[in-house]
Amino acid sequence: MWTLEYSGVIVAAILPAKGKAFYLHLMGAQAMGVGMLLLAFVFWKNYTGAGLVVELVIAIAMLTLALGTYLDKKRYIFYELGFIYLNHISRRLYT
Repeated sequence: MWTLEYSGVIVAAILPAKGKAFYLHLMGAQAMGVGMLLLAFVFWKNYTGAGLVVELVIAIAMLTLALGTYLDKKRYIFYELGFIYLNHISRRLYT
């Protein structure tokens, strides 16, 4: 899952989000998001006690925000930023 996420990061970072490379950039960003979401659920499965509940809430919130990016294209950036911030919180809790 780390590989999925970081390969998406590299593709999205290298290719511009315009012109002929737009769809490749979008695919890289999608792979990155899927990797982030999967890692949140993997972290949840590895926790015990109160951390388990906190990580589950974060993972479900990330899933909700990910769905929001597809359902509300007009304000997708707010969902995307929330998703990324929750991903960072999830990683900080795990390390």
